[in-house]
Amino acid sequence: MDREILSALSDWNIWWEIKSVPDDLRGKERLQSNLVSTLKFKEIKVITGVRRSGKSTLLYQLVSSLLSNVNPKAILFINFEDEVLNKYSIEEIYDAYISMFRSKDVYLFLDEVNRKEGWEKWVRKNYDIREIKQFFVTGSSSFLLKSEYSSLLTGRNIKQEIFPLSFREFLDFSNFKIEEPLLLSSRKKSELKGILNKYIEFGGFPEVFFKDTNDKRKLLISYYEDIIYRDIADRHKIQPNKVRELANFLITNLSNTVSNRNIRSHLGLGMETISNYLNWLEDSYLIFQVPFFSYSLKEQQKRPKKTYCIDNGLRNAVSLRFSEDIGRLVENIVFIELKRRGKE
Repeated sequence: MDREILSALSDWNIWWEIKSVPDDLRGKERLQSNLVSTLKFKEIKVITGVRRSGKSTLLYQLVSSLLSNVNPKAILFINFEDEVLNKYSIEEIYDAYISMFRSKDVYLFLDEVNRKEGWEKWVRKNYDIREIKQFFVTGSSSFLLKSEYSSLLTGRNIKQEIFPLSFREFLDFSNFKIEEPLLLSSRKKSELKGILNKYIEFGGFPEVFFKDTNDKRKLLISYYEDIIYRDIADRHKIQPNKVRELANFLITNLSNTVSNRNIRSHLGLGMETISNYLNWLEDSYLIFQVPFFSYSLKEQQKRPKKTYCIDNGLRNAVSLRFSEDIGRLVENIVFIELKRRGKE
């Protein structure tokens, strides 16, 4: 057992051998990354966001910064999407690691931890006995910030949500610098509009940015399928077809109001099933629903909600509509930017 675990761990912890993080894992630095600043806090860092938004890359960048003054073998990265590692409990994996390296002051990274049942109890126990120096926990579900996880780790965690690239980050990735917006030349304004059109159409997933146009849609569709099948259907043990139909319906109606009754008449689902599916789609960060504003809770619940999507690229790849929806797509960008800034 230990041999199998250590073999899998060595693939994810390549710095044990080469004492550095390869460039392709570290990726491009993001403007809004501040994980290094959280090292001064002992609390558990809980990092969530839609899959492929760059959570793992940010962790690798943090590992790279640690390697300047931390023993490489004291940094343990466990990815629970690895089929071998996912067979074992966190305790079994950690015990195998400790039996090999006898490391002290371990920096522990648990990636996609939402795929491992009971992780929060193990983390709390080991946080309280203070044998591990730092905990970083990531997952593709906002559920990590809710219910029993939050209560179990209350007072012991710092939360951070990671989104796809903001437009400012998209400009940085495009090597487009703006020093004084009011003094942009006509040529620079034209270039800026071209970059904005790409952002509106293809969204802000970091890996998608670097793909050729013909490959962007293929990659976005694969992200969408992974969210539906892995983050929702597999996790909740349901058939994916109906939840996929619901997701398609919602993101095609981006920035429009949609009621549960609309959904029921369109898809033929029961009201309880609709409620469950909507919660799971929101937990996966694929969609967000915003209630009608009213000081009356009853009025809020009675009126249809507006639906937004985590990323325009995902929406456009699935819906095959773009030019006629520019206004709604721009509204979606503004909504996600407000979410990124912690607004409601």
